[in-house]
Amino acid sequence: MSVKPVCSLLLIVMLQACSASYVTYHCQADKEFDVVYAPDYESATLRVDNQEYSLMQVPAGSGVKYIPTGEEKSKVSPLVLHTKGDHARLEVGSEVYQGCRM
Repeated sequence: MSVKPVCSLLLIVMLQACSASYVTYHCQADKEFDVVYAPDYESATLRVDNQEYSLMQVPAGSGVKYIPTGEEKSKVSPLVLHTKGDHARLEVGSEVYQGCRM
């Protein structure tokens, strides 16, 4: 067996393991949004209303709270994603996504 095909296969498997997948939250009023979390959950990328936002984790009283990173803060305010287990609540400007579940 040649080493080159084995190395190529190993590289493909490693890249697939590193790639993250978006999860979709389905909310009340037929709203939804997608999030991909970093492996350490310290950051996330939010996709909502054809926009993408980079978020960072900040201290929360309960669950996990994400707010925009430095360069994202000027895009929309407020922007807050709060998750706990498979539940979420999202505020984007004046719009609030409530009762959201994966």
